[in-house]
Amino acid sequence: LTALSAYLEKFTQQSGVPVDLEATVGDEPGLSTSSEIQVIRVIQEALTNVRKHARATRAHVRVTDAPGGDGLMIVVEDDGRGFDPSTARTTHHDGGYGLATMRERMQLAGGSLRIDSIPGRGTQVIAIVPQNPRIRTAVAAGQ
Repeated sequence: LTALSAYLEKFTQQSGVPVDLEATVGDEPGLSTSSEIQVIRVIQEALTNVRKHARATRAHVRVTDAPGGDGLMIVVEDDGRGFDPSTARTTHHDGGYGLATMRERMQLAGGSLRIDSIPGRGTQVIAIVPQNPRIRTAVAAGQ
């Protein structure tokens, strides 16, 4: 979460789009290193889309326990122009990572990704990723 917070601060400075972080999990959310990397990359891509396409005035990143309690839910939302996910291209025309790649990243981490967006009402990118039980137990035990 410390690295994520620093990234969001840098994103805000470079893009001019303020991003708030809300985390209701501890500093060590219990993800494997590979899952952490996938989650960070999804957040980065979601925010890149905010900067390039959304025309948003602000964004918000929320990290909470997933419904059911055996994973994390990461939500990246903006107040931008939104879009119709059923008609959106899954990759950028410039070769960048798109919606399909974000989904693939979450699948690699054993999780899922959902895009909720309505034209004129902003967008939510919702990623759910399972926690690593061994890491979660060690964090709870203070190791």
